[in-house]
Amino acid sequence: MPVYEHSNIDFGKTQTHFSAIQVILRSKIIRISKIGAPAFFLPDKYGKMRFTTRRERRSMEENSRMKRKAAVMLLLMTLGAASVSGCGKNNTTSSSSVSSASSTSASSASDASSAGSTSSDSTASEEYASPSDVDGIPVVDEEVDPAECVTLGDYKKLTLEKKVEQVTDDDVQTAIMAETAVTMDDPDATVQKGDTADIAYVGKVDGKEFDGGSSDSYNLVIGSGTFIDGFEDGVIGMKTGETKDLNLKFPDSYQSTDLAGKDVVFTVTVNAFTRPAENIDGWELDDAWVAKNTDYSTVEEYRAGKRAELEAANETTAENNLQNDAMQQMADGCTFHKIPKSYITLGEEDYDKRYTTYLQNYGISLDDYLEQYADRATYNQEKATYAGTMAKSALLLDAVKEAEGWTTDDQDYQQILNDEAANANMSQEDFLKAANDYYGEDTVVRNIMMERMINMVLDNATVNTVTVDADGNTVE
Repeated sequence: MPVYEHSNIDFGKTQTHFSAIQVILRSKIIRISKIGAPAFFLPDKYGKMRFTTRRERRSMEENSRMKRKAAVMLLLMTLGAASVSGCGKNNTTSSSSVSSASSTSASSASDASSAGSTSSDSTASEEYASPSDVDGIPVVDEEVDPAECVTLGDYKKLTLEKKVEQVTDDDVQTAIMAETAVTMDDPDATVQKGDTADIAYVGKVDGKEFDGGSSDSYNLVIGSGTFIDGFEDGVIGMKTGETKDLNLKFPDSYQSTDLAGKDVVFTVTVNAFTRPAENIDGWELDDAWVAKNTDYSTVEEYRAGKRAELEAANETTAENNLQNDAMQQMADGCTFHKIPKSYITLGEEDYDKRYTTYLQNYGISLDDYLEQYADRATYNQEKATYAGTMAKSALLLDAVKEAEGWTTDDQDYQQILNDEAANANMSQEDFLKAANDYYGEDTVVRNIMMERMINMVLDNATVNTVTVDADGNTVE
């Protein structure tokens, strides 16, 4: 939405539009449950979930189980465990990066990212052009054996470092405060800095609404600096149900040149707002409150439980990063010679399908998305980049699969499949049917094979585990 001043969307990354979709859906009042969100939209380590009562917690957990079963393929490593971007070497290009399509790097679409800020190269065509090369590696029309397309390195002797972020007392306190936010029901209560306000707003420039400048419901943390200067300050002091016009101005350096430097009027209504319990006079985190509102009996147990949850989340993040690093090192040791066109087509079809499937869940067609909220030329550029990324990842996987002699009948493959079915509380038969219907049989096989490849690489690697602080510095 152009109302945002800051944008963390990097148009050089393959996940740009997947991140933007989440922002757009928020602006359309479509509540994306953090529990039911697709794998490429993961919550942060605190989950940003607020459970005010034990009954509410149990209700949300039941809802989570239902959604997991309905969208069973979200339990799989979508698009493989990792997509290789610029991996390995070729006669013109060396390695760059590996990004996991299901990792938090894909899903942490910042609330400060603007869906209306999608920029495009003015020279880009509205018509999609399939890439003829990927990082200097030629794309060929004929089908070629993977062994002829990529020369593998020694992927069974990697040395890796697993960095696990420590959990501090401040982390625990922050997590607790996120869960103890109180809805301000007093009609005379006013919004103050630190509150989270559920707001509706309509932005107008020269008396006319502009695309992406309106929402019927958006949760804004007051003082976060998410919106343009003056917006959040203008909400301070408002009451629930109050409507107010904010006369503001877009920065001269604003990302949308159509809006940069222009005066804008935002008509804002506060639907409701919550306040961190620690900011409420007289509130105290005591055993009585804990016993009433959580699954714990004492404050001490509650803090210990929160710490354990955060440590588990950090461990998961570290494991995901380790997998990415393993894929990167593996890719760095390989050399690509050519890429069959069929692999590019695979990525192109997957890109369109991801968009179409996800948007359809919320009643939005891909054409409407591109027409109203995004830029088709940028979409085409990202699609081509994504197709090349996925082509290299799939080609690398096929080369390893061929070198190792893997099949879907192997014990390791069947074990991963059984584990995924068990995680979904489904039989293997039901799981496969749901998964195949959702993504297609070829994608399911590729995902499981990708997980198998990563498991093999890690099982044969030397992994050194270190504890780090929030800045990534080693903690003794």
